Amino acid sequence: MGPAVVRLAPAALAAVAFILSARADEPLIPALGLVAVLLSSAVVQERVAERLERITVGARRRIRASLELEATRARGEESERVVPEAIRPGEEILIEAGDVVPVDGAVVSGQAIVWPWPDARDTTEVQQGSRLLAGATVQRGRLRVVCTASGAERTLAVLVQHGKGRLDRSLPAARFAERLGLQGAPLVGALLGSTAFLLGASTPQALGVWAATWGALSGALLLHLPAELGARRLASLGRSGIFFPSAGMLDMAGQVSVVVLCARGTILHGEPEVAEVEALREATLERVLALAAGAESVVPHPIASAVLRAAEARRLTPDASRHHHVVTGLGVLCVSSRGAPVVVGSRELLLRERISIAVAEETLRKYESQGKTALLVAEDEHLLGVLALIDGLRPGARAMIQQLSEAGFEPVLLSGDSRQTSEAVGRALCVEHLRPEIPATERGLEVGRLAEGGAVVAVVGRTGFDDSALHAAKVPLVLGLPSVSARDRAISVCGEQPLQAARALVEAQALRHETWMGLLFSVVPAALASVAVASLLLPASFAPLLAAVAAGITAVVLLRRSASNDPGRQL
Repeated sequence: MGPAVVRLAPAALAAVAFILSARADEPLIPALGLVAVLLSSAVVQERVAERLERITVGARRRIRASLELEATRARGEESERVVPEAIRPGEEILIEAGDVVPVDGAVVSGQAIVWPWPDARDTTEVQQGSRLLAGATVQRGRLRVVCTASGAERTLAVLVQHGKGRLDRSLPAARFAERLGLQGAPLVGALLGSTAFLLGASTPQALGVWAATWGALSGALLLHLPAELGARRLASLGRSGIFFPSAGMLDMAGQVSVVVLCARGTILHGEPEVAEVEALREATLERVLALAAGAESVVPHPIASAVLRAAEARRLTPDASRHHHVVTGLGVLCVSSRGAPVVVGSRELLLRERISIAVAEETLRKYESQGKTALLVAEDEHLLGVLALIDGLRPGARAMIQQLSEAGFEPVLLSGDSRQTSEAVGRALCVEHLRPEIPATERGLEVGRLAEGGAVVAVVGRTGFDDSALHAAKVPLVLGLPSVSARDRAISVCGEQPLQAARALVEAQALRHETWMGLLFSVVPAALASVAVASLLLPASFAPLLAAVAAGITAVVLLRRSASNDPGRQL
């Protein structure tokens, strides 16, 4: 049974009741009034619902239109205008002032001020190495961008690929409302009409009860409200650079109880610096740092980059080590230029290689109590020195933890650092639940253990560093752009601010509450009025009239509440 039938069937049934009332010489005014109320209510509610849907669907269409603009593809010194679908990953495009970026990509050269996503309120400066989202607009400057994702694999293309002609009804509350209106309403109406007949109502009156109940429980506003709330929340978050792949993921995010925070790059800057170098035995500081730089020279990791920067700042040449073997999450094994085995990494790695660290225990405790990460350097099975790296908290990290805690989420800090270092970071953030010393490859298992008790777990992390944990989470939140394989299930926090990740979860939680409360305050008055009508206590026209008023008041209250959290949104 389709929506068009739902709109017309209750009024048609009421018209039949009117005709039967005329033939039975019963009063015609109640039946005529019911027909008028059902028709006017259906027309008014449908017009309002269509207007609300046009506003929301219009925002999607604007995003889709921005992804279909032509681009200038660079071929050496030449260039050509092409449609976005013709651009392949690895190809380069030229973006001038006023142009919209048609693909997800990375800046190869140039500098510009851009609106980073459609409907963004603030501009940002981008330069070589910056990541760009399809739909970004260059306000000033010129860029050369290499494509990382095109066509349906673009982040925003995933967002708008559904619901091209109607609202996304993947929210459970929206599906419930649709089933109630299309399937439940006629059945409940028939049941209450039969009840009225058994209580002494005539056949026309019983048909009137059926029509009234059907119309009350299938109102257009009731059917549209949950989907409309979800669509507007998605649009509001999108204006802040928070993109959900679907309204279904928005609902799942509203069920989260545990939020796992991958420390490096999420809570911490992810760009540590070598704060101190301490030499042991007869080693020199220069030798310790040169060995560490030589070992880390093959590792694509922020700690390795920090060690290399420290060696360069002291004008030291990294040791010409060879035969590197990276132990993921722990460190590096190699052979020094002198032919001796070298181990550079964590306490766990050195102990696994049977190298005593007793001489440095006091130094390690001091650094770790200060929240610093200790990198141990050993050569020829002897510990030669310790590098202390410090990584500051990202702006908004404390506010993020506070917002999550106030909303009832349990934050969990997941880190590869030692327990003492993790505890120092936890104290700074007031996070009690810590999971330290977890290598990157094992973090997915740790997330799985957290979910064993039935909790819905969200993970906040970065693509390329926290993939194992993100893949294991029911609700992955990626700071920056997610990998292509994760775009259909990951929430993209394009502003890369921790506080925005908290906002995504808090607003998803609020939406889940609002949609079900909206249904409750719309359906309960309609149901109570229908029961009163079936009990012959009230005229039949009272049920659809009260249902329309209740749905209208609920819609206005909830939509205004949503608009108050998003000043740029039109009600």
